[in-house]
Amino acid sequence: MTTATLTELDTKWVAEAVRRTTADLSMLIDRKFEIQSVASECLDHRPAGMGSVHISFKIAVQRGLAITHGTILVPFKQAVTLAGWLQMMSDAEATRRAELTTLDSAMKDGLLEIGNFVAGACEASLRTVGVSDARVVSEGCQGVAADVRPALKYEEGASLTIGRAQA
Repeated sequence: MTTATLTELDTKWVAEAVRRTTADLSMLIDRKFEIQSVASECLDHRPAGMGSVHISFKIAVQRGLAITHGTILVPFKQAVTLAGWLQMMSDAEATRRAELTTLDSAMKDGLLEIGNFVAGACEASLRTVGVSDARVVSEGCQGVAADVRPALKYEEGASLTIGRAQA
């Protein structure tokens, strides 16, 4: 159920955050990402990662004393593959790791590092759209079961800005 409409700033930030995150990660792992679509909406509930396990990259956005929380959900296999590439693994090794159901400490570290890059890209994207007083930090990451909503600091029923992208 939609509870509010997005502001123009929200829509611009979502699009810029997706663009900046994919550009930064693409540069770091030396692989090209193409964005097929970006959509924004305002919901009154946390959406779930449909159909498969996801990694939730948690962020906190601070403006003055106000802190809001969010997450970037990435399907498990794609997130682990990105972490493998970040650690300069071959395609075959990164793909092999993405097929496993448990992660070793090196892969966990890689996922945490991706979370730091995501937070940095989100902060830079806020500056690009004219919000200069915001600070964005990573709050870690966690696995989320298929069709389960990610855990984050959120009051049920409050409006959430949601972005969806196909990369």
